[in-house]
Amino acid sequence: MMSEEHAVKVSVCVVTYNQEAYLDECLRSLIAQSVSFSYEIIVGDDASTDGTRKIIESYRERFPDLIVPVYHDENVGAIKNIVSVYRKARGQYIAHLDGDDYAAPSKLAKQVEILDANPDCTLCAHDVVTVDKASRELKRKARFSKSEKKGRDFLIANLPFFAHSSKMFRSDVSCGYYDELPDDSTDFELHLRHLKDGRVYFIAEFLGFYRVFA
Repeated sequence: MMSEEHAVKVSVCVVTYNQEAYLDECLRSLIAQSVSFSYEIIVGDDASTDGTRKIIESYRERFPDLIVPVYHDENVGAIKNIVSVYRKARGQYIAHLDGDDYAAPSKLAKQVEILDANPDCTLCAHDVVTVDKASRELKRKARFSKSEKKGRDFLIANLPFFAHSSKMFRSDVSCGYYDELPDDSTDFELHLRHLKDGRVYFIAEFLGFYRVFA
């Protein structure tokens, strides 16, 4: 049974900036998750100048029990935007998703199952399908032939072996760390902190879609 502190099992933290062309697909994929637990979707908008905020408001009006907007009146940069949504999270676990990526329907359920069953793992990631700006599949390449655990040393030696938008981690592993992050921090520094006290479990399944613009 979840404690009152974690009545929400997962906080999906979405970060976005000028992604009106893609955010609807991202949020639709999260609304459509097949789960048996409570979750929330926190969307941090870094002062977009296009119609991104209008899309967020539309989802908040339709799904007020799911959507939690975090708006910045001026551009604060990627890391501060990420930290702002992570700080808002109430869940036992935090799943990260960039606003131009999207999730398979079983993503949250499978990652929660893994983290619940593997207390030595502080982070869980998975394979992603690479898609273009029109959501056409570009590449489907598995990182590993089977699901397995990896440690911090493997991460350092093989970065990047998972996509940022495939990450789910325990919300308590970053307490007190965010204030120390410099503005020019990278995803890598966040990954390292999330693995400071545990291992990563990599699921050898395509549970997300990662957009590239080459």
